Amino acid sequence: QVTSVEWDCNGFRALNLVGSFKFTRDWMLPENDAGTILPAPSQVEARFGARVASGGHFILNLDMDRFQIPGAEGWSFFADNAFIDYSDIENPTGLTSALPARYVHPAFSSSGMGNTWKGFYMQTLQVRTPESFQSGGNRVSFAVRNMIVDDTGLSLSARAENLLEWNGDGTNDFNGWSASLDTVYLDIAQNNFRQFGLNGKIGLPITETTQYLKYSAALCYGTEPVSETNQRSTTNSGEFNFVVNVKPADNI
Repeated sequence: QVTSVEWDCNGFRALNLVGSFKFTRDWMLPENDAGTILPAPSQVEARFGARVASGGHFILNLDMDRFQIPGAEGWSFFADNAFIDYSDIENPTGLTSALPARYVHPAFSSSGMGNTWKGFYMQTLQVRTPESFQSGGNRVSFAVRNMIVDDTGLSLSARAENLLEWNGDGTNDFNGWSASLDTVYLDIAQNNFRQFGLNGKIGLPITETTQYLKYSAALCYGTEPVSETNQRSTTNSGEFNFVVNVKPADNI
């Protein structure tokens, strides 16, 4: 469906259109936010929007419903805000802020040339495991965020969450010690390894069940800023560095 046609004093400027298509249940099964497969005749729907500008420049935006794959029920997938950019005059929404640290591309090396970037950008791809892989009552989830594919390679930030939960109630108790593995992460920039790490909590035998230490560990390459969620190296670029941090979450 064409939503609008833009004109200026030079004639045709751009065409905006939206549409959708549905997948047969032999290919994909729709699910709700709780992970329950919706009964027939419900189908997985993908929605797209496109902007086609004069000169053949276009950007295609795609998102779709949560779904499972027949034969692998329990594994759920969700893709949000995927773009195909073949335009020299504009970029997908959010692309610039999603670029990883030290990302180098000719389009962003020259002032005023950023809109000439072309490639594939996806904001989020989420995967949730079956209920049999639950941790602390929650399904384990994996997420790939800010995936960028262009002529310089692949960039992405991958996260796995809820691998081993600890809620201060004695769960995962090891002779008085409690532990959690909250997040495991991997960052790749333009086909190059940037960092791999993990973080979580440690409960001590001598403390209250609601008190714990926060820990994080990361293998990093080069110089990146330190944040609370991702402990990163601040040493000279071009070196691999291993950083470990353990501290109380509050007064003990």
